[in-house]
Amino acid sequence: MRARVEQARAPTRGRGAVATSVITAAVAAVPVVVVLLPAQLVVMDGGLHLSSSVALRGMLGGQWPDLLVWRPGLPPNLLVELLLGATSGVLDADVVVRGAVVLALVGFAVAAVVVVHAAGAPTWTALLLLPVQMSASLLVGLLGFVIAIVPALFAVALALRRAADPPAAGLAALLALSWLTHLVPTLAATIAVVAVVFCAAAAEHPVGRALVLTVRRLAVPLGVLAVLLVAFAASGGTGSNQAVGLFDRGGDVLAMRTPLVALAHPEYRLAAVLALTLYGATAVLVVVRVRSRRRVVAADGLLVAAVVLGLAAAAAPDRFGTASYIGGRLSLFLPLFLGAWIGAQWSGPRLTRGVVATAAVLAAVVAVALPVARAGPLLSLGRDLAEVRTLAPCAPAGATIADLSVAGGDDRATRMTPLIDLSGYLAADRDLLDLRNAAGSVDYYVWTLTPAARPVPRLVASDADLDEVPPPVTLGAAVAAGYPLETVLVTGRRDAEAAVLDGPDWRRTEADLQASYRRVAVTATGYGELWVRKDRPSPCG
Repeated sequence: MRARVEQARAPTRGRGAVATSVITAAVAAVPVVVVLLPAQLVVMDGGLHLSSSVALRGMLGGQWPDLLVWRPGLPPNLLVELLLGATSGVLDADVVVRGAVVLALVGFAVAAVVVVHAAGAPTWTALLLLPVQMSASLLVGLLGFVIAIVPALFAVALALRRAADPPAAGLAALLALSWLTHLVPTLAATIAVVAVVFCAAAAEHPVGRALVLTVRRLAVPLGVLAVLLVAFAASGGTGSNQAVGLFDRGGDVLAMRTPLVALAHPEYRLAAVLALTLYGATAVLVVVRVRSRRRVVAADGLLVAAVVLGLAAAAAPDRFGTASYIGGRLSLFLPLFLGAWIGAQWSGPRLTRGVVATAAVLAAVVAVALPVARAGPLLSLGRDLAEVRTLAPCAPAGATIADLSVAGGDDRATRMTPLIDLSGYLAADRDLLDLRNAAGSVDYYVWTLTPAARPVPRLVASDADLDEVPPPVTLGAAVAAGYPLETVLVTGRRDAEAAVLDGPDWRRTEADLQASYRRVAVTATGYGELWVRKDRPSPCG
């Protein structure tokens, strides 16, 4: 009789697993659908990545020899540079950026499922990780960073599966792959891998012995990362040791506003819901674990990593040398690893399972509501980008370009200026060298601008000035000194405040434009304008 009851329940459990897997896939698909809706997808640094890809191809092809310099090395963003460099030469610029975003979104969802499976949890517990699938970092356009999260999570999953005997070659390969895509996810994954392997060893040995075993078991992957780190430092590293913005946004990090809030005001409330959900579930589950005296397991390393990385993100500077948005990048791993640890508690008693299930439902609500709230702003921003790209045929092919924005779209975004790097799209459309690209002024990329082409100090006083709206450029003096800027994209005049347009800084810049350049095209609504230096012919006159 009991056997027949078990046989009757088995199909029900199977149907339930399929249903929850379908629900998980549907939640993960929502941000993918949202980024496919706009006419053009705007992520803030998307144009910067495009202009970097044009510069990389130009350097390899011998174009702009007086303006570009090759720097051999293995910088922690090389693979994304190569990927975008190859695809932007044959595909439309929007397809390239949107494709990279979709790759990051789909890859994250797959990696989230792999991690929870490795932690011994069912597929649907990946819902706990999906609120950061479409993170603020993705909307900022940190494409290398968000793509690097995928191999980083696979490395964590591999450590969870074989914590007592971690495969050296596999971990080294995944961490190196992540490193060559972006540095920060690699460091976060390394902390998680070390914590997972240590917790597995601590379950069987005293702390001192567990530390020795952890170092021994991870010697090869840690050695590979040490070599890459030394090579990076030798190539120039971040350019300086100056930290900016230290300890000033810890509250936002711990409240999970930093990893989530970017475009829409409802994101603040959704971040609060996620923070309360994850912290509340963690508190209850920790109490249950302590009272039941369950021993430490490998998956507890996820909780250790979440605490370490959350505190690191709260204390991290906004900028360290030429590296930027450090705390923002690190902040993503607090909810990510916290959610993964909560999911790993599913194998506990009934109370534990109820807490995990409730947290997963609330996380799923946040994961769906975030991209839905962003759909309207993305549609609006996409229309402006599509309008700006109509100027591309008027740009002289092969010229240099810079973007001067007088309204960066922050009227449609809560914590970012999404429309300040649109010149990269024209660069990709017309094979232009973007002199405003901050990537050309650091010492660790495989390409860099020559001193004569760098905007600092000829065009602006500092790198931070390039992010101002409008940027405080000294255009007239730069042109008089021979600065090789041939085309200028002016964006945002339609939306700019009168105080900006009538201010002395912009009036001086506009006088410099009229003295050395001619306006060859204006978009339909007046949002964008293209100016070409008077001695350079344009297809539009």
